[in-house]
Formats: sequence, C-alpha cells, structure tokens
Amino acid sequence: MKTRFKRSAIVELRNSLNMSQLQFARAAGTSRQMLDKWEKGDCNPGIESLLKIINAFDVPISYFFISV
Repeated sequence: MKTRFKRSAIVELRNSLNMSQLQFARAAGTSRQMLDKWEKGDCNPGIESLLKIINAFDVPISYFFISV
C-alpha cells in the first residue's frame, strides 16, 4: 500500500487544538515560518520535525498520511 503525506493534517491538528501558528510552532520545536510552509504545501516536514509534532501533541504518525 502506498501512502503520501496529508498536507491538510497539520492545519487540521492545529485548528483542533485552537492554536495560533506561533503557539503550534513553538510547541513543535520549529519556526512559524517553517510551519507556514508546511501548511501551504510548499514543503513537507522532515522525519525529525514530524516526530517532534507527534510527541508534542500525542498523535499517531498515521494521522499525517493517506493511502493513494
């Protein structure tokens, strides 16, 4: 089964937590500018960044991927 990164997942997670980009970025250990790029789909978070998000917000890695 092939999967791809679900670009909307970060926005959905941040909105569900009612957090600003700055609040989310700080909690995830990244910059607001990088978070903005991820949310716009300009680039995807690397594995280290994704692991920080997963650990900070206690979500499964599968939350960020969809089957294609």
